[in-house]
Amino acid sequence: MIIPTLLMGLTFPLIGRLYTDNLNFLGRKIGDVYSVNTIGSIIGSFMAGFILIPFLGVQKSILFVSFINLIIGIIIISKSPTGINGLKWSGMVSAIMILAVFGKIATAGVNMGIGYSINGNIIFSKEDVSGTVKVIEDDITRFRTLMVNNYSLATSGDVAVRFGHIPLLLHNKPDDVLVISLGSGITVGAVGQHPVKNIECVEIVPGVVDAAGLFEKENHNILKDPRLRLTIWDGRNYILMTKNKYDIIISDLFQPDSAGTGNLYSKEHYQNSKDRLKDGGLMAQWLPLYQLSTEDLKVIMATFSKVFPHVTVWYGDINSVKPTLLLLGSESPLKIDMEQLQDKMRQEGVISDIVERDNPFAFMSFFIMDEKGVSKFTEGAELNTDDKPYIEFSAPKYIWRRSESAVQNFRELSKFRELPTSILPTSNSQLLTYFKGRGHIIEGRLYHSENLFDREIEEYRMAEMENPFDPYLGFAYFEAGYEYYVKGMYKDAVSIFERGRAINRELKEMQFYLAKSYYKLGMQREYEEILKQNPEFIKK
Repeated sequence: MIIPTLLMGLTFPLIGRLYTDNLNFLGRKIGDVYSVNTIGSIIGSFMAGFILIPFLGVQKSILFVSFINLIIGIIIISKSPTGINGLKWSGMVSAIMILAVFGKIATAGVNMGIGYSINGNIIFSKEDVSGTVKVIEDDITRFRTLMVNNYSLATSGDVAVRFGHIPLLLHNKPDDVLVISLGSGITVGAVGQHPVKNIECVEIVPGVVDAAGLFEKENHNILKDPRLRLTIWDGRNYILMTKNKYDIIISDLFQPDSAGTGNLYSKEHYQNSKDRLKDGGLMAQWLPLYQLSTEDLKVIMATFSKVFPHVTVWYGDINSVKPTLLLLGSESPLKIDMEQLQDKMRQEGVISDIVERDNPFAFMSFFIMDEKGVSKFTEGAELNTDDKPYIEFSAPKYIWRRSESAVQNFRELSKFRELPTSILPTSNSQLLTYFKGRGHIIEGRLYHSENLFDREIEEYRMAEMENPFDPYLGFAYFEAGYEYYVKGMYKDAVSIFERGRAINRELKEMQFYLAKSYYKLGMQREYEEILKQNPEFIKK
């Protein structure tokens, strides 16, 4: 931005110099220029927010304003003193060339706002003053990705479905649920699979609502659910103003490094949220570990636990590249009945969404720590408050170190894992079995992030020996096998895929890449057998 801001800074003194032809009237001339500049700034601000962006969008508005500036520049050059006729001609030629470029961009459908190379086509695009929304469909997999202001918020089949299910499964009997952020609608759609009475959702970007319709398969067409009440507003102010009370408030994944997002992690916001909970209510805060430094993570956790006396911390998944974390806060201690949990998991709309199916021990293996562990983990951490918005200024500093932060956070949290005995009425030997097996999977995921694939496979084999029934072991094997597949090491990929398929035969991605590996190795019979079992693969 240094070049455009430098040129904009030069504009006022240059116009003042051109307009002032007599030093006796210097004050008046500069005053005239200043007044016109002030009036123009007011009109420009109004037009940008209420006319240009709503009707033209950001890109066309930039082109339009650039065109106006270009015309003004030509007029100024043409009115310049004599002696610079050569500049007038060169200016005219340059203007025509720039106009041609603008015209090409405007008519060719070129999108300047993607920010990086993507694989796929933009199937939806909408801009307003709150943000730029795009949905991109992959050419091969047909997976769709929702992007807001060039941030990827959700993808078809991603972990967001768990953001709605996990808090609902951990509450005894929720009736009223509030979700802050609609996004692709996958989280809200997961909430809708439970027998709740009312679902409220607050979304700040209007264009997201239209985009969510393109994810109706993943979000269970939640926008048509009569229980849903959708409000376009800022989530923090909505909680501050509403008089409603909720059994669960779910604060979905946000971008901590985006301007203004830090106040959604503040002590005051958590206190407002706590005031809107019913007796026995839960506050669920999801965190993107790949967008937070370990220090920032500790600040948020310390702030959260300052408001909620009882806190439990859960992995969102076993992904060490883009890991997610759940902070679950309440006024009273959380207690889980394993039989009741299993019954909830067996609900039709739930069992088809989650990898654990109806296995409560696999589900409970995502538990990391309770408030005692949080106190140790966050010892010495500062609080994020409105008066001292730590996250607002700290999070953007790590925007180029996301991969490093993801792995570091995943590793640090793994050191504090403990059995969920504090939230269960009785202990169970199966919990210990799953706890040990999941520990090996987590270690394997850390080796995966370091490209130590041989050691990763060793951990998975140890996990298999400890507990071959953990469904997430199949996922772990798949991601390891995929690394060998993309490197062209198809024999190794087949060996790993086959091992993973033996554990989790329902993982379609495993079947798909195993079939491709068979094809690459000329194993036609095995290849055709998978296609026979999965005819949908033929289209791909």
